Amino acid sequence: MRLALVSDIHANFDALAAVADLLESADRVVCLGDCVGYYRQVNEVLDYLRRLEPVCVLGNHDLFALTNCPPTANPAVRAGVEHAAATMTPQNRAWLGSLPAMWAGRLGGALVLAAHGSPWRPFDDYLYAGDGRLPRLAEFEVDLVALGQTHRAFVSAEGGPRVVSPGSVGQPRDLPGSASVVLLDTTDMDPVLVRRPVEPGDAPEGTAGPGRGEG
Repeated sequence: MRLALVSDIHANFDALAAVADLLESADRVVCLGDCVGYYRQVNEVLDYLRRLEPVCVLGNHDLFALTNCPPTANPAVRAGVEHAAATMTPQNRAWLGSLPAMWAGRLGGALVLAAHGSPWRPFDDYLYAGDGRLPRLAEFEVDLVALGQTHRAFVSAEGGPRVVSPGSVGQPRDLPGSASVVLLDTTDMDPVLVRRPVEPGDAPEGTAGPGRGEG
């Protein structure tokens, strides 16, 4: 089975459109959360994702848009969350609200665990390349752990399952101006990172996001 892994779209439909052909040619899309927040193309992104029928988990910005933004959130986070909460259609709100905090199951021949932050703290955690906790993911006894949140792409297999972070479609922090997707065939489990340029003029109206640790 050919998987396309994406994360942290953040209501940036122009960036999502840059990788749409990759998503539509995959057998299954896995979306690792933060569909909304920061940018303004909320319903365009959610309408498109719903049509793809992906495996999708809830991110922290998604959760904030469905509930409340924490009082400690910075202005960029708050602005995007409040815009999403105010503009989501009822259908998109219902779909977003139906997403799980984590997902585990078989895709093709692989057992996959998907979470936004980490399996231990799905909404709050950040697992970067080289994190000392990566080998602990072996406790979940799966073939692939797919994570988002950091907006930075990496692949790891340090003493446990293959761990993939596809980076961010809507707001990458390792290579700004690109949208990233990881393609993976479950027959060989060999992830391929693909980055597509997004022209500055395509970026929707919104507030630029913060740096490391702000999701």
